[in-house]
Amino acid sequence: QGPLTTPIATAADANSTANPADQPKPVVTTGGSVVPTQPAGNSVVGGGFAASPKPVFNPLTMAVPAGDRNAINGGLNGVMGGLPTVTNPRGTNQQSEYPNGTREDAERFFNSLPLKDVGPVNSTWGNWGRSGELPNGTTVTVRPSRTGPPTIEVVDRNRPGVDKVVQEIRFGSGRP
Repeated sequence: QGPLTTPIATAADANSTANPADQPKPVVTTGGSVVPTQPAGNSVVGGGFAASPKPVFNPLTMAVPAGDRNAINGGLNGVMGGLPTVTNPRGTNQQSEYPNGTREDAERFFNSLPLKDVGPVNSTWGNWGRSGELPNGTTVTVRPSRTGPPTIEVVDRNRPGVDKVVQEIRFGSGRP
Protein backbone atom coordinates (compact mmCIF):
# COMPACT_ATOMS: atom_id res chain seq x y z
CA GLN A 1 0.00 0.00 0.00
CA GLY A 2 1.42 3.40 -1.00
CA PRO A 3 1.29 6.68 0.90
CA LEU A 4 -2.04 8.32 1.56
CA THR A 5 -2.65 11.67 -0.11
CA THR A 6 -4.97 14.50 0.90
CA PRO A 7 -5.37 17.46 -1.48
CA ILE A 8 -4.38 20.86 -0.15
CA ALA A 9 -7.11 23.50 0.16
CA THR A 10 -7.08 26.10 -2.61
CA ALA A 11 -7.77 29.84 -2.39
CA ALA A 12 -11.32 29.19 -3.69
CA ASP A 13 -11.90 26.88 -0.71
CA ALA A 14 -11.11 29.79 1.62
CA ASN A 15 -14.30 31.54 0.40
CA SER A 16 -16.47 28.57 1.27
CA THR A 17 -19.29 29.04 3.79
CA ALA A 18 -18.57 25.62 5.30
CA ASN A 19 -17.26 25.44 8.84
CA PRO A 20 -13.40 25.40 8.59
CA ALA A 21 -13.23 22.91 11.48
CA ASP A 22 -15.13 20.41 9.33
CA GLN A 23 -12.63 20.68 6.46
CA PRO A 24 -10.00 17.93 6.12
CA LYS A 25 -6.52 18.86 7.25
CA PRO A 26 -3.94 18.77 4.40
CA VAL A 27 -1.47 16.11 5.52
CA VAL A 28 0.18 13.04 4.12
CA THR A 29 1.09 10.04 6.18
CA THR A 30 3.96 7.74 5.28
CA GLY A 31 4.12 4.95 7.79
CA GLY A 32 3.30 7.26 10.68
CA SER A 33 5.29 10.30 9.51
CA VAL A 34 3.33 13.46 8.85
CA VAL A 35 4.40 15.61 5.91
CA PRO A 36 3.79 19.36 6.39
CA THR A 37 1.32 21.22 4.19
CA GLN A 38 2.40 22.51 0.79
CA PRO A 39 1.43 25.73 -1.06
CA ALA A 40 -2.24 26.11 -2.03
CA GLY A 41 -3.39 24.24 -5.11
CA ASN A 42 -0.93 21.35 -4.82
CA SER A 43 -1.34 17.77 -3.72
CA VAL A 44 1.28 16.12 -1.61
CA VAL A 45 2.46 12.65 -2.48
CA GLY A 46 4.18 10.67 0.28
CA GLY A 47 7.86 10.14 0.79
CA GLY A 48 8.26 12.55 3.68
CA PHE A 49 9.99 15.30 1.69
CA ALA A 50 9.65 17.46 -1.39
CA ALA A 51 11.95 16.74 -4.30
CA SER A 52 14.74 19.31 -4.63
CA PRO A 53 17.96 19.33 -6.63
CA LYS A 54 19.93 20.43 -3.52
CA PRO A 55 19.13 19.73 0.10
CA VAL A 56 17.84 22.81 1.89
CA PHE A 57 18.96 23.10 5.48
CA ASN A 58 19.59 26.21 7.46
CA PRO A 59 21.29 25.59 10.81
CA LEU A 60 20.39 29.09 11.94
CA THR A 61 16.77 27.95 12.24
CA MET A 62 17.27 26.92 15.84
CA ALA A 63 20.73 28.30 16.61
CA VAL A 64 20.19 32.06 16.87
CA PRO A 65 17.28 34.39 17.72
CA ALA A 66 14.79 34.95 14.91
CA GLY A 67 15.65 38.63 14.35
CA ASP A 68 19.36 37.85 13.96
CA ARG A 69 18.61 34.84 11.73
CA ASN A 70 16.43 37.01 9.49
CA ALA A 71 19.16 39.67 9.23
CA ILE A 72 21.77 37.05 8.28
CA ASN A 73 19.58 35.25 5.75
CA GLY A 74 18.35 38.55 4.30
CA GLY A 75 21.93 39.78 3.92
CA LEU A 76 23.06 36.56 2.24
CA ASN A 77 20.09 36.64 -0.14
CA GLY A 78 20.64 40.32 -0.89
CA VAL A 79 24.39 40.14 -1.52
CA MET A 80 24.76 36.63 -2.93
CA GLY A 81 21.28 35.97 -4.35
CA GLY A 82 20.60 32.93 -2.15
CA LEU A 83 21.81 30.84 0.75
CA PRO A 84 25.18 29.04 0.55
CA THR A 85 25.72 25.39 -0.39
CA VAL A 86 26.13 23.14 2.65
CA THR A 87 29.54 21.41 2.66
CA ASN A 88 29.52 19.87 6.14
CA PRO A 89 26.08 19.40 7.72
CA ARG A 90 27.34 17.28 10.64
CA GLY A 91 27.85 18.51 14.14
CA THR A 92 26.79 21.78 15.67
CA ASN A 93 29.05 23.99 13.53
CA GLN A 94 27.66 23.84 10.03
CA GLN A 95 30.01 24.71 7.20
CA SER A 96 28.82 26.04 3.88
CA GLU A 97 30.23 27.94 0.94
CA TYR A 98 29.77 30.11 -2.08
CA PRO A 99 32.38 28.39 -4.33
CA ASN A 100 32.75 31.48 -6.52
CA GLY A 101 32.56 33.96 -3.63
CA THR A 102 35.29 36.53 -2.97
CA ARG A 103 36.60 38.55 -0.08
CA GLU A 104 34.67 41.51 -1.48
CA ASP A 105 31.43 39.45 -1.31
CA ALA A 106 32.16 38.49 2.31
CA GLU A 107 32.88 42.13 3.20
CA ARG A 108 29.72 43.35 1.40
CA PHE A 109 27.62 40.82 3.31
CA PHE A 110 29.23 41.80 6.62
CA ASN A 111 28.64 45.50 5.87
CA SER A 112 24.96 44.79 5.04
CA LEU A 113 24.21 43.59 8.57
CA PRO A 114 22.81 45.83 11.34
CA LEU A 115 25.92 45.32 13.51
CA LYS A 116 26.98 47.30 16.56
CA ASP A 117 30.37 47.48 18.29
CA VAL A 118 32.24 46.55 15.08
CA GLY A 119 35.97 46.26 15.58
CA PRO A 120 39.08 44.54 14.24
CA VAL A 121 39.94 40.95 15.13
CA ASN A 122 43.28 39.18 15.17
CA SER A 123 43.43 36.09 13.01
CA THR A 124 46.07 33.39 12.95
CA TRP A 125 45.56 33.02 9.20
CA GLY A 126 45.79 36.62 8.00
CA ASN A 127 46.11 40.22 9.10
CA TRP A 128 42.54 41.33 8.47
CA GLY A 129 39.11 40.73 9.96
CA ARG A 130 36.27 42.45 11.75
CA SER A 131 33.60 41.40 14.21
CA GLY A 132 30.31 42.91 15.41
CA GLU A 133 27.14 42.07 17.27
CA LEU A 134 23.61 41.81 15.88
CA PRO A 135 20.69 43.32 17.87
CA ASN A 136 19.80 40.05 19.64
CA GLY A 137 23.36 39.20 20.69
CA THR A 138 24.66 36.99 17.85
CA THR A 139 28.27 37.76 16.90
CA VAL A 140 29.27 37.82 13.22
CA THR A 141 32.93 37.88 12.15
CA VAL A 142 34.50 38.23 8.70
CA ARG A 143 38.02 36.81 8.60
CA PRO A 144 40.46 34.70 6.61
CA SER A 145 40.38 30.92 7.11
CA ARG A 146 43.07 28.33 7.64
CA THR A 147 42.44 26.96 4.13
CA GLY A 148 42.39 30.35 2.43
CA PRO A 149 38.86 31.50 1.55
CA PRO A 150 37.40 34.47 3.41
CA THR A 151 34.95 33.26 6.05
CA ILE A 152 31.90 34.55 7.85
CA GLU A 153 31.67 33.04 11.33
CA VAL A 154 28.36 33.13 13.22
CA VAL A 155 28.57 32.73 17.01
CA ASP A 156 25.52 32.10 19.18
CA ARG A 157 26.12 34.06 22.39
CA ASN A 158 22.68 33.36 23.83
CA ARG A 159 23.51 29.96 25.33
CA PRO A 160 23.95 29.90 29.10
CA GLY A 161 27.63 29.85 30.01
CA VAL A 162 29.08 29.23 26.54
CA ASP A 163 29.52 30.99 23.20
CA LYS A 164 29.14 28.53 20.32
CA VAL A 165 30.21 28.83 16.68
CA VAL A 166 27.12 27.62 14.82
CA GLN A 167 28.02 28.40 11.21
CA GLU A 168 31.03 29.15 9.04
CA ILE A 169 30.41 30.35 5.50
CA ARG A 170 33.35 30.24 3.07
CA PHE A 171 33.49 32.69 0.18
CA GLY A 172 35.52 30.69 -2.34
CA SER A 173 36.74 27.11 -2.31
CA GLY A 174 40.42 26.69 -1.45
CA ARG A 175 43.45 28.91 -1.56
CA PRO A 176 43.17 32.03 -3.74
